[in-house]
Amino acid sequence: IGRSGFLLHPYVEGIREEFPDSGMAYYERDNFEDLDNKIEYYLKNPAERNKIVSAGFEYVTKNHTLDNRASNIKKIISDLTRLR
Repeated sequence: IGRSGFLLHPYVEGIREEFPDSGMAYYERDNFEDLDNKIEYYLKNPAERNKIVSAGFEYVTKNHTLDNRASNIKKIISDLTRLR
């Protein structure tokens, strides 16, 4: 996603909490007919696919950079040290 790739991922509970801005497409887990249908759909609809790619790239570059991760780790360590 962070390199402008298109991701078609099985839907798992909680994934929209991590990627709320529709930066990827989903298919029903273990439903290969749904996967096949989604592959066909996105191959035939490049504008829709590119919209998802753009949203995913924007979300990842704002929220999942090395700086974001380092800040999150620092916050976790700080919170843990306050608990002692």
